[in-house]
Amino acid sequence: MVLGSYENLGDHLPFSSDFLFPIYLVQSILDNIVNSQSNLVTGTASAGVDVDRKQFNLIVVPVVPYGVSIRHTDYPMTMSLRSSTMICLIEDFLNIWHQMESDEL
Repeated sequence: MVLGSYENLGDHLPFSSDFLFPIYLVQSILDNIVNSQSNLVTGTASAGVDVDRKQFNLIVVPVVPYGVSIRHTDYPMTMSLRSSTMICLIEDFLNIWHQMESDEL
């Protein structure tokens, strides 16, 4: 689960940086896991290997682009959740995923 924030980082970065960069990081980590495991199974390099990602039982849920950004609330365009709201959001998602059967994911 990627949690981001929507805050003003100045002119050098876009507002979406705090959740876009983590998404790319998670995708890269998952690709490395899949490729390293497929190399162990097939004994080949990752280039050109067609791997079914479902066999690894890995999922990436949609990003939550907002976070708790209390120290940035004085800056324009910053959108910050209360800590209690963020905790409730995470608890709700975890409860939903816990209730689901693994074949539903």
